[in-house]
Amino acid sequence: MLHRLLKLKQVLCLLALLLSGHVILAIPPEQLEFFETKIRPVLAENCYECHNSVNKKKAKLALDYKDALLAGSENGDVIVPGKPEERVLIWAIRHEDEDLEMPPKADKLSDAVITALD
Repeated sequence: MLHRLLKLKQVLCLLALLLSGHVILAIPPEQLEFFETKIRPVLAENCYECHNSVNKKKAKLALDYKDALLAGSENGDVIVPGKPEERVLIWAIRHEDEDLEMPPKADKLSDAVITALD
C-alpha cells in the first residue's frame, strides 16, 4: 500500500511538473519516459478535448499544465500534492463515483491505463 501511495505521489508530481511547460533537468530519464509514453498520450487522447486551457475548460478544469491541474475544477481540487487519498482525478477515471465518471459517455479506461495513472 505504501509503495502504491509513493508511486502515485511520484506520478502526480511528475505530471504536475511536466504540465507546467518547464524543462525539469532533475527528472530521472526513466520517469520522463514513463510520463511521455504512458501518461501524456492518455491525457491527450481522453481528456484534452474537454479539459484544456486553449479552447475548452469543461467544469473549469484544464489538464494541460501544472498550475491549471493544481487549481482544480469548479468542484474543487482534483489532486492534492502529498494527499493521495484526495485524488478525485483517479476516482473519476476508475468510475468510483457514478456521478463523476471520466471520460464521460465512453468506456472506462483499461485497467493497465488506470494502473499507470494510479
